[in-house]
Amino acid sequence: MEKSKTMVNRHIVAAAMVAVLCFSSHARGQWQEWTDASETHNWNDPGNWAGNQVPGPQTDGVTVQRVPGPTISDMDAVVKSFVQIGVDNDGELTIGEGRSLDVKIAVAIGCTDKAGGTLIMQKGSALKADQLYIGNHGKAHLTLDGGRIDCTHFVVARSGYLGPVSTVLLKSGAVYCFSFVMSRDCIIPPKVDIWEGKIVQSRNEVQRFKDWVHSKWIVGYGGKGEVVIAFDTADHPNCTVVTAVKPVDP
Repeated sequence: MEKSKTMVNRHIVAAAMVAVLCFSSHARGQWQEWTDASETHNWNDPGNWAGNQVPGPQTDGVTVQRVPGPTISDMDAVVKSFVQIGVDNDGELTIGEGRSLDVKIAVAIGCTDKAGGTLIMQKGSALKADQLYIGNHGKAHLTLDGGRIDCTHFVVARSGYLGPVSTVLLKSGAVYCFSFVMSRDCIIPPKVDIWEGKIVQSRNEVQRFKDWVHSKWIVGYGGKGEVVIAFDTADHPNCTVVTAVKPVDP
């Protein structure tokens, strides 16, 4: 068991180091900057991107540091390696109803202490990435209002940094991951608020989630509901499932 835990921890650290190295050296690759010059707020409008080119499977990375930011609405989006939201200025990205974003390596929200980042996912939307960082260094917020996130590493506040202010609202929809991490290094603790949404982690992490609930880092319905943690359910064998029960009106 100890050997297994050590391997998991090394996997997490290695993944984090890959993200740090690649994000810091993005100038060497093909990156697209969101400008919103056409003011349509549409991801698929070439006029909203530097160089009049919509990001695609060959784009190494995307930087969004404007509000309003892009909305993925007309067709699904694919980025080769990275998406960063909020770097030198605040940024916002919306994945519209029924649309998806596929990023091969990492999505980082709130990338520096200079800016904040927001990711909004609407009904029927989907996000796929190996790593998802909510609060890489700065302020970050994720709202999942229906839809699904599939990732290996789901990180709420990057470990080793004091500054991130990281919040997640799971109004509905689901997060599916192998590793769910909340950093204890931050001055302001991270917060996950579960309503009709759920977290599904593909291993037994019941005790860790219980600790986070006890610390009020994970709450239900703004703190008024009850967080429920279960392992190996009929719908999700060999997984830890975290949901919330809606409070009963007096």
